[in-house]
Amino acid sequence: MAHAPMTKAEFRQALKTMGTTAHKVASDIGVSQRQAYRYASGETDIPPAMAILVRMLVKHHKAK
Repeated sequence: MAHAPMTKAEFRQALKTMGTTAHKVASDIGVSQRQAYRYASGETDIPPAMAILVRMLVKHHKAK
């Protein structure tokens, strides 16, 4: 099953929804702080597995 790509805007909205920053979420998603900033800026595409993980974190955060 193909998953929709995650845009930088969606990534930034996910951070906002969770009340966090790229700096703070980096270790939670298993990337360097610099890589998280690359995702947020659109400098680097967000891999499908990372998009799934971030979307799951958002759902978990909303369920709290």
